[in-house]
Amino acid sequence: VYYFVTSFQKIISFYLNTICFFFYFLITEYADTSENHNRDYKLKFNLAVNYIEQNFTKKECSINTICNHLKISRSYLYTLFLNKIGLSPRAFIKELRINEAKKKLCNTNISIGQIAEELGFSNQFNFSRSFKRSTKMSPKAYQKSMK
Repeated sequence: VYYFVTSFQKIISFYLNTICFFFYFLITEYADTSENHNRDYKLKFNLAVNYIEQNFTKKECSINTICNHLKISRSYLYTLFLNKIGLSPRAFIKELRINEAKKKLCNTNISIGQIAEELGFSNQFNFSRSFKRSTKMSPKAYQKSMK
């Protein structure tokens, strides 16, 4: 029995030392300083914003495509945007599309359906509904009020 207990203690001691060494290795080799984390955080946010600004008019510009492009998770993307600008990435894309729609409604004679298509909305109805929710006016009423 004594032999069994001492052998068991040696095994436990070995595994505890191995675990301690492993954690020490992780802490010393893979420690992420807050400065590096902040830099990576800002970089990922800026990359996400740049990607969105270049692609928000495309129907394919979705949360999934952004995450795949940046190789980050959806939750991390949402955390980036909510912490930096207080908007979700989806709301940011919508805001860009609505602002671009306002410009087009004021400065061109393009039809509302064409604007919806150019800005990546699935159809004119979804565009009009989204525009009205954002501006409290229909696209047609907005266009008339600005001309």
